[in-house]
Amino acid sequence: MRRALESEHVSENLHHWIDLIFGYKQRLPEAKKCHNLFHPYTYEGNVDIDSITDVTQKKAILEQIDSFGQTPAQLFFKPHPKRLTKEEVIGSIFAAKEVKHYGHHNLCESSDGTEVVAMRLIDKTKEIITVYNDCTVATHLWRREHLRIEKKKSLALFNIARRKKLSKLGDGFSGALSNRNLCVAVDECGLYVFACGFDNHSFVVWDVARAEVVQTIIRHTQLVTCLALDEDADRDNRLLVTGSVDTTVMVWRLQKRQSVSLTSRKALTEIVDPEPRFILTGQTAQVHFFFFFFLI
Repeated sequence: MRRALESEHVSENLHHWIDLIFGYKQRLPEAKKCHNLFHPYTYEGNVDIDSITDVTQKKAILEQIDSFGQTPAQLFFKPHPKRLTKEEVIGSIFAAKEVKHYGHHNLCESSDGTEVVAMRLIDKTKEIITVYNDCTVATHLWRREHLRIEKKKSLALFNIARRKKLSKLGDGFSGALSNRNLCVAVDECGLYVFACGFDNHSFVVWDVARAEVVQTIIRHTQLVTCLALDEDADRDNRLLVTGSVDTTVMVWRLQKRQSVSLTSRKALTEIVDPEPRFILTGQTAQVHFFFFFFLI
């Protein structure tokens, strides 16, 4: 029963059930079209019991309600949106303040069906940085000659990966990972990619401009399954948080923004302080996900 309820078929049609039970198909005229009609007394607000003075009539109505039951309260008055697929949700990874038009584009040609793990739109440079499930990192730019919105309300993209050899974060993500989307974060300036999920229990810092790993840190004793980056642009004391199968969560301090300028990046070898600022213990289960918001 559980496998049936959690199946893709149920997920794809769940919004129809919500429309019938809690939504706009619960009441006329849509209820009639869907053969979803019940006795008038069963609907919330259809009868004011307290206003009925005739004791016999009041008792009869209450018994009728007890017999037929009551429909749930109507919560939605418009069609409930369909549950998005994993591919459709990928757009939510964008950190842009506003997206007026969007569409599906193959950002990087791949013969082996490589999927996107993470994507970040850099507001300042208008670049799109993507990380694929084979650890490939690519940078994309908006095609300037097609910045206007076409009839299909989509923007054409120019892929600089066709002119530039793609680089990789490492040998590949661990096969034990349950969700690779939680293993990658890109800083808001588009300078660095932070990634975990490697079999050697490390997480790495990848320099976008240099197209190489500039720092590797191994402090967790088992697979690092997730990480999150502090996105507070007003604070210099930026943080990175990592979670692991070893049940610990570690908080790391990043270099201040002014020390990570374009002129000093080549000389900078430590983007992340190699010693964690905090090690959070007490968790008995493996850490596969956390929600990070202004911890410190």
